[in-house]
Amino acid sequence: MPEHLESIVDTRSWLGWVELWRSDDPLVEAVGGRRREERMLLAHVLDYALAGDELEAVSALIEGLLSAVCAPMRTLPLPQARPVLSAQVGHALARAAG
Repeated sequence: MPEHLESIVDTRSWLGWVELWRSDDPLVEAVGGRRREERMLLAHVLDYALAGDELEAVSALIEGLLSAVCAPMRTLPLPQARPVLSAQVGHALARAAG
């Protein structure tokens, strides 16, 4: 989660590229490759405990929280976003552990 103005601006830029990626064919491979790298990094950070749908769900949660935290107006305060992320990742890891 971004904490400083510079990282919020960077995150907003990235989210803009992701939005263009959804509709601009020339960006499919460039942004798609970075998205795959994000998933691999997330899997690594979580010690490969999540895979498939669980990993995709956590990734989607992160993207949604980033959008809410970096919104230009009516942002989700970072102190509210962090516990949501922690709780949901904890639930996902517990489900994966069985």
